[in-house]
Amino acid sequence: MRMPGRISATTPTSSRILARRGRCCRGSATGSCSPTPATEQGWWSGPTERLAESLRRAQRVAQWLWTLDDDIVGLVIHGAFGSMLLSALLRPGAIRATLERDNPSSYDIGFWYRLDNASVTLLELDRVSGEITVNWINRIDHLSDPAV
Repeated sequence: MRMPGRISATTPTSSRILARRGRCCRGSATGSCSPTPATEQGWWSGPTERLAESLRRAQRVAQWLWTLDDDIVGLVIHGAFGSMLLSALLRPGAIRATLERDNPSSYDIGFWYRLDNASVTLLELDRVSGEITVNWINRIDHLSDPAV
């Protein structure tokens, strides 16, 4: 049973809403969508982000998640950014401390969440209390062969 004022951030593609560049996009009858236009090279054609830029983007996405009115939000994201997003949600002080360094490197982060390919993470964000419930991180039992 879902409690009022709670949202869950998950990563499966079957969820009703996907995040795209800081906005919600609503797609087909299933409610899923993908960034467009995407080519065989992907949808991003910009330069590679530096670590500080990625951490700031993770902070923005974390803040954005708290503003959503939807009960279920699905994000399909790269594992490295997923780790940064989890840190922005669960350890915001550590992200701020890393960003205070001049030109931080990945060694300065001091923490990392392992997120395997196609893994699923389930968090519940309570907008009333500001609490986050971690149901699971890096779950892969939905894969037929965990070694994949």
